[in-house]
Order: sequence, then C-alpha cells, then structure tokens
Amino acid sequence: MATAYQAAYRAITEGRTDSVRDLIAAEPGLSGTAEDLPDWPDSTLLEHAVWWHRTEIVDLLVAAGAPVARPGGTPPQSPLTRALEMGADGLADLLGSGTDLESAAGLGDVSGVRSRLTEADAGARRRAFRLACLNGRRETARLLCPDGWFDKDALVDALLRARHLLTWDEGETAWDWARFQLELADPLNVLTFAELPRNDLTRKLGHSQGRRVPAERVWRPMNSPLVEDFLFACQWGQTSRVRAFLADAPELVHSRTMWDGGTLYLPGAYGSTGSVATGLLLLEAGARPYDGIGGPAWWGAVDLVRALLDAGAPTEWRERRETGLLHACAATRYNDDYGHEHWLPIIENLLDKGADPNYADRFGVTPWGFAHDEVRPLLEARGARPEPRHPGLVELRERLASAAPDIADLAVTDPELLDFYDEQTGCTPALGALVQGDRRLADTLLAAKGRLDINEAAAFGEVAALEALLDDHGITGPRAGAGPPFVPLHFAAWRGELEVAEVLLARGYSAAAVNRADEAGKYQGMPALRDTTPLHVAADAGQAALLERLLDAWDEHWQPGNG
Repeated sequence: MATAYQAAYRAITEGRTDSVRDLIAAEPGLSGTAEDLPDWPDSTLLEHAVWWHRTEIVDLLVAAGAPVARPGGTPPQSPLTRALEMGADGLADLLGSGTDLESAAGLGDVSGVRSRLTEADAGARRRAFRLACLNGRRETARLLCPDGWFDKDALVDALLRARHLLTWDEGETAWDWARFQLELADPLNVLTFAELPRNDLTRKLGHSQGRRVPAERVWRPMNSPLVEDFLFACQWGQTSRVRAFLADAPELVHSRTMWDGGTLYLPGAYGSTGSVATGLLLLEAGARPYDGIGGPAWWGAVDLVRALLDAGAPTEWRERRETGLLHACAATRYNDDYGHEHWLPIIENLLDKGADPNYADRFGVTPWGFAHDEVRPLLEARGARPEPRHPGLVELRERLASAAPDIADLAVTDPELLDFYDEQTGCTPALGALVQGDRRLADTLLAAKGRLDINEAAAFGEVAALEALLDDHGITGPRAGAGPPFVPLHFAAWRGELEVAEVLLARGYSAAAVNRADEAGKYQGMPALRDTTPLHVAADAGQAALLERLLDAWDEHWQPGNG
C-alpha cells in the first residue's frame, strides 16, 4: 500500500500543491519525514520539491517546518545546496541564509561574502564564484574576482549570460574555472593573437594589416542571453519557465547546446527523473526526438527514456552514427559508480523499441564493445554479435594499408565500412585517401559510399552537400565550434576551401576552436588537425587566402556591436 510520503511525492512531481497541503494537514510529521525511493535515498519531501522546481510547494513545506538544513540523498545535500547547484535562485531565496562562503555567494549575500573572504582558500573561492555566477549574483561574483583580472565586469557579465555552460567545477582557482567556461562558450574570448603560429606567413599577414587583440575585449557567450536562459531552464527541468519561454518564442525549441545537442538532451543529462515533464513539453513543442535519447540514456534517467520512447522518439540517429543503446552501454562501463544494473531497464526498453544491438558508433565500436561484462548476456540474448567492432573493419584497414586495388569492392558488400573513422588516422577511408594524395581512390570511395558526412563534404569542397547536412543537424547559428559531432572547418583550412569556410563561419564555427579528443580519447582528423585551431591549420598548410579570411573573421569578432 502506498504511504502518505509516496502520495505526497507523486503530488509534488505533478505540481498538485493542494494535495500536498491536505496530506500534511492529515499527518503533520510528514514534512520532516525522510524515506527511500528509487534513485532517491534518504530524502525529504522538501528535497523533492526543490528538485522539481515546485516553488509553491517549497514555500508550503518550509512554512510547515520542513528541515531546510538537513543533508540528504547521495551525495548528501541540503535543500539549499541542491537549489544553488541547480541555479534555482528563486527557490534558494525561500530556503534561508547562507552559512558559509559558497552559499552566501550563491544567495547574493554581499556582507556574508565580505566577512568570509579573507579566510577562504583558493578552492572555496572558486566554488563560491561558480555558485555566484550559476545563480545570477553579479555583485558577489565581482567580489570574488581576484585582483588584476582583465575587464572584470565584462568577464562576470559573460559568465552570467552563459549559465547553461556553468556546470563543471574545473581547475584549482576561480580563474582556471572562468577560463575553462569561456573557452567553451567561445574560444575567441581567450585565445590571444600571440598564440597564433609564428611562421612567416602569419607574421606577414598579421603585422602588415595591423591585426591585434583589441584593448577592450568583447566577451560573448555562444548564444544570445535569451537562448542561454532558455537552455538553462531546460537543463534543470524548470517546466513552467520552459513553457513561458516557448509561449513568447516558439523557435527556441530548436536551440542547440555547446555539444551540438538539442534542447531535449539537457533535461535528461542534468534533470534526470525530475525532468520528464520538461522533456515531454519540448517534444510536444517540436524538439527533434532523437536528441532526447542520448542524455537520459547516458545519465541513467529511466523515466525520461521511457517517456520519450513512448512518445515516438527513434532509438538512433543514423546520420551521426549515434544510438541510445550505444550511450546506455557505454554508461555501464564509464559511469559504473552506480552499478551497471542502473542502466538495464534503459537497455531493455531501447531493445524493445527496435534498437539495433549491433549498430556501431563512428569509430566502428558496437554496443558489445562498450558494455560492462555483466550486461553482455542481455545483449547476446537480444541478437548482439559477441564482437566489439563492426565486422570487416580489420580487413578494410589491411587493404587500405597495402593500397589494395579492390578496396571499393569490399565496400560494395558492406557500404557501412566507408562510414567509419579509423582510430589511428582519424579519417574515413575517403578522407584517408585524400590525405595520402590519392584523389582518384578518394573519389572512388566517395562514389561507393554515396552519402558524405560533414567532414568529407568540407574537405572535398562539396558546398551544396555540406549545407544540406548542416541543415539536417540543425547547425544554423552560433556554436562553440569544434568538438562533436564534426570538425569541418579544420578540414576546410587544411584544403584551402574558401567557399566551404564561408558557409561554416556563417553557421557559427569558430576559427579559433580547438579540435580536441572526445571522452574516449579519439580524434577526428589526422595529427596535423589535432589539438589546434583552423587558424593554425591554414597557416601551417600554407593556405594564404583562407588564412586571410579566417583572420578577417577574427577582426569581425571584435567589431562594436558583436557582443
């Protein structure tokens, strides 16, 4: 039989304030009760109300004597700490004053920060600065900026505008953390002209045209402040705020995150079980359904995966070689702090909805290759081959290495082979042939493949195909530049493809974005394109005209009105 606590929990998830009031009136001790629920160990109703952003219910529970300072859950957090970590500033204001530097900063308590600042070490100051920015507290954020920071006001304002990025607690100092966030928001904010490659070509172009970092920087997030506020509301499952945003600007539902994910990725990745309502609202408003599977599958949000699948979300996105099953299986190996069992219901639901148990990722790794050993019997029982990689990859690599004349013949029997990137070269077979200077073989492989990906379209100068692919992926405006799913501007810089570069710059790709490895340490592109920017690539490749255009883009970035 359901307890009063469970009934109150359900009422909180559904936003039924009157039902919670009636249950507390019937059982006065309920507001202080802590019980275990799936994914919610040792938590009070107040902690649930904070997680679900139920402002009226939070106010009701606090008035009824709910324990505001009690740490619960895993890891233990008080309701106030939980609200501050989610940037739920409206809720945090209902939960009392801060008792340490971090909570004072997150609540905007200027005097509380001043009184504690001199005794704070670098780590506490970093955490406090992060919470001040995360909760939109400009004055306490300014107080926590170290002396000597360049353009302190502009830096703080940029971080306040980019709230959906501020989720990592990276670095040892506040400056480490801020620089990391700004690099994510727009690498041009922090890359200085002195960091461009010092070869004759770059020096000639730079000095002859007087290019330099301006005295006053224009700190910019990747998106407009409106988009960032909307993404932040999606990220933390603030369903009522999301609904209000969409009522005024329905096009916000198609916003993209810095990871090139859609809005549906965010509630699954951060809001977990508290964001089913947000996910369904976004789906109803026209968000791309597949974008919703990756986040909750990776982070173990079972309820949201089920809800999205029931609403018709596809299990995979073939153009990106991504599937919810791949995310879930990878999570059983890489997120195993919770135990692989946490993902079994997700894997079973995806398989029930038709997920392909043998569909490989961009590098040819199958769900079997990612999955925790304990999960593999389930996969095998549902048709997975006990192979970590797509069959035929080894033979393809051997033929490519020996320049065998029948490479394309192998692809005829299995066209998927031409989709995969080689982990050593960072290229598809067609890109690899282009890198080796064998254009004839490259064209033959492209013809056998049929459909290019974004990197291939950029490298081969196929502008129309590139624009169509960018449209398919929803890449239409400001973005963080390099990173998943593709790095086309690096390939265009290497090849000197000016028209391609114009398209990509217009779509928001950054000339100063670094091509970094993914979470598994794998790169797209050959070594010359790795851990470097398109500016460096063009200079090192001797592509003078394209470097000129990228430097112009650098100048345009700093023009008045671009902030």
